[in-house]
Amino acid sequence: MNKKILIVGVIVVLVLIIGGGTVYFLLGRNEAQESVDVPRAGIEIPSIKVATHATLGSYLTDANGRTLYVFIKDSANTSTCEAECLAKWPVFSAGTIKADESLSGGDFNTIVRKDGMSQTTFKTYPLYYYSGDKIKGDVAGQGLGNVWYIMDPAKDPAALKEGGPVAAVQQIYTLADITLHGTPENCWLAIGGKVYDVTQIITDRKHPGGAPIVQGCGKDATSLFETRPMGSNTPHSEAARTWLTTFYIGDLK
Repeated sequence: MNKKILIVGVIVVLVLIIGGGTVYFLLGRNEAQESVDVPRAGIEIPSIKVATHATLGSYLTDANGRTLYVFIKDSANTSTCEAECLAKWPVFSAGTIKADESLSGGDFNTIVRKDGMSQTTFKTYPLYYYSGDKIKGDVAGQGLGNVWYIMDPAKDPAALKEGGPVAAVQQIYTLADITLHGTPENCWLAIGGKVYDVTQIITDRKHPGGAPIVQGCGKDATSLFETRPMGSNTPHSEAARTWLTTFYIGDLK
């Protein structure tokens, strides 16, 4: 009799194994659920996240970590970036907005642009990508032309517009940061331990010395500034030094 009971018991266990019920039979339903890490259906992946840069701090990204920017020439719920501008600064549209848990969902919205495209906004300011960013974590568009900025979610884009780039972006930069801005269209340089964005001087052709300023883009240009080897071979005047402070954006680490 005992042998028959044992055989029957084995058969029951085998049936449960074949039917997928072994875990529930041995552990009970709750224990089985806790012991297996199975993704739950319906979980939404955030379409807007927060990343951290070593010198720039926190900033907004898309779901894949690509940096998002604001354009301070825009106004509330209105984009002024069109045509050629959009080729460099593509629109960011999150579709159904799902913000990271560290963000306030109420800070984001969707607008319909004049060209009919949808665009996601942060605190009413349209968000963009920068075509010069190639991989996750790139922030090559930061400070470009003194009008394009990554966005710290704790701050308001309007403050950038009202306070201006100098008031809003006083940071500590490394030479590696500066080398990301080494073209006439995006020119940062370091002089005497200070960092300056002189893009506007170049694009508006306001530099009295002409084209040689481009030689300092993306570099520590202290020696060039103090010796002017392509010009008078003399240091810049006090008036020039005072004018330069207008374009100060931070210090060199």
